[in-house]
Amino acid sequence: MVEKLLKYPFLKLTFVAIITFCAFSYSKFEDFRGNDHPFISDVMNYHSYLPAVFIHDDLSFEFPNQYWTTEAPNGAKIAKGTMGMAMMYCPFFLMGHAWANASDYPADGYSFPYYFMVR
Repeated sequence: MVEKLLKYPFLKLTFVAIITFCAFSYSKFEDFRGNDHPFISDVMNYHSYLPAVFIHDDLSFEFPNQYWTTEAPNGAKIAKGTMGMAMMYCPFFLMGHAWANASDYPADGYSFPYYFMVR
């Protein structure tokens, strides 16, 4: 099927343009805000579920954290965001967690292995 698609010059050019754009956008815009990690803004909120579950075993968010939590009517802390993106990040988080546990990096959910795998 790929051979059929690549017969057409326009598709070849489009394919090369997409690959080139992806390569340049990753290298040029990865830290456009001057941050040295991806755990900012909404990503921090979505990612908060993963350390809470896999490291602290505490979805009540009672451990020391910087997450965006709000108080529920019953007085418990809850995260302001949903856990949908955390489910998407989960396989990469677990790979980063295995890497951190097998190396000298802290297994805190925010060290370089987690950063690398979520990025």
